Amino acid sequence: MNKKSLTTLMPHRGFVSLEVLAALAIISLGAIYAAEKYSEYLNEKEWSVAATHASTFNEAAKQYIADNTDTILTKPLPFRITSSLLIKEGYLQKGFSEKNSFGQGYVTGVVKNSKLKNKLQALTCSVNGSEITYKGLRAISTQISGLGGYIDEKNIATGAYNGWSSQPKDFGIDCKKGHIAIALSSEVLGTALQESDRLYRFNVNNRPELNRMYTSIDMNGNNLDNADKVNAKTGQFSKNVISEGDIKSNSGWLVTQNNKGWMNSTHEGGFYMSDKDWIRSVNNKGIYSGGQIKAKERLTTEEYLLLEKVAIVGMQCSPKGLISRDKEGAILACQAGKWSKSGGTTAQLSEKGWWKDEGTGLIYQWSDGIWVGGEEERQYIKFPIPFPNKTLSLSVTARINSRTYGDMFFQIYDFDKNGVTVIPNGDHYGSQIKPYVIAIGY
Repeated sequence: MNKKSLTTLMPHRGFVSLEVLAALAIISLGAIYAAEKYSEYLNEKEWSVAATHASTFNEAAKQYIADNTDTILTKPLPFRITSSLLIKEGYLQKGFSEKNSFGQGYVTGVVKNSKLKNKLQALTCSVNGSEITYKGLRAISTQISGLGGYIDEKNIATGAYNGWSSQPKDFGIDCKKGHIAIALSSEVLGTALQESDRLYRFNVNNRPELNRMYTSIDMNGNNLDNADKVNAKTGQFSKNVISEGDIKSNSGWLVTQNNKGWMNSTHEGGFYMSDKDWIRSVNNKGIYSGGQIKAKERLTTEEYLLLEKVAIVGMQCSPKGLISRDKEGAILACQAGKWSKSGGTTAQLSEKGWWKDEGTGLIYQWSDGIWVGGEEERQYIKFPIPFPNKTLSLSVTARINSRTYGDMFFQIYDFDKNGVTVIPNGDHYGSQIKPYVIAIGY
């Protein structure tokens, strides 16, 4: 029987070691690559923060220049703006870091534009601190708001992608390579000036001093539109004041001067004064009232007085003294509580005469007869005028001997509208008597 030989298999240790080494090498390379990428990421973050920091300073400097252009133009130039100045004047908030993460501060040099009158231009750059790599400067310059750039090896300010270039010394500042630069051209500053000139304001809570004006505002002939309520002590206007609603005064007057007053422009009427005595109607307009018009002194008209209200004689009225008219136009007066005609008489005065009261319509007449010697003689005495309607009352007396009136009475025998018949009341021989008659009628 043949014996089989046993062979022991040994592990391949050399090949395993090679595989482990390869894996470790790959891991190491990956770690190195990752560390490099992470370092680049951190650099980019730092550059981004530096760009934002520089932009914040530059925007504040730009606004300061816009707000103070007139003042800067009167100062010796170049004019330097620093972080401390902007913080002091309120253009940068307190707590703003005056240096970036590279230890660099900022300064802005302002000069006049030699080609544009009364125009400014400026250059901002970072100073001191550590130099920033060229790669970092390129990254920062492209992220800055505005005309970002950097200081190159020749100490010249150069814009991102060579967009512009300036000599820092022309702006009175000393900038070195490895630092940030930002150009503020006249055009950029002009835009900021326009924004500064635009009037707008927002309420600042809990800061009343920031919500009030400390100087007068000159509108330069422009409008003040869309105001809700204007509270003021006085107002002075050189032209018209137009209101869609009422104009009210709580305790004052509507005061005008120079022969002016109040006028309704639609109907061209109103009131004014042109002397110290009379209130006049504009354009001689009439004055109408549904109520009373009262004067403590005389009422005068240079034309006629028209009474439109008609009253009836004998009807009740109040108070006494009212004046009206009847339908024919005759004047009526309120007397003793009733309307009565008044205001005129018609008369013929002589030994034989008559008198008519136009207010009441009564006619008063008087006439005489002939002399008689006392014997009974009937005589007819004719009235000066016939009574139109009726004789109401008669009385007769006598005149004796052509001199005096005595107690000799005549007796009324008969009468009508035209006259009266009388006879002596007894025998009076030796005396001459003459009858006198007074009659009332209408």
